[in-house]
Amino acid sequence: MVRRNPRGRMERQRRKKKRRSLIELVRHDGEELENLSPHWKNNFGVVLEAVKNDGMALQFASPKLRRDKTIVLVAVNQIPFAIAHASDELKHDPDVIRVVRENGIRVDQLEYLQKTSFG
Repeated sequence: MVRRNPRGRMERQRRKKKRRSLIELVRHDGEELENLSPHWKNNFGVVLEAVKNDGMALQFASPKLRRDKTIVLVAVNQIPFAIAHASDELKHDPDVIRVVRENGIRVDQLEYLQKTSFG
């Protein structure tokens, strides 16, 4: 006999609803990511929507997601200066650099941003 856990199912539904509402929030204002709990700053879907709206929201993402190439590429494509908030490794990634340069950042600006660390 399989026992069902209605409380667990309700909790999953509640989390899905919360995630959808947070995605909608950051979709309209990426900087709202700053006000979310660490759990949501580490949620790929929430952070992705935030950086799609405002690349600088990358600064509020968890360190793990600032090391995620997809997240960083979306952020720097939206606002090239967001590279300053990427992980050190991705600041020197050829694909990230290409996107930043294609979006008008000069070499001297890029070198400065690669040296800059905001945590």
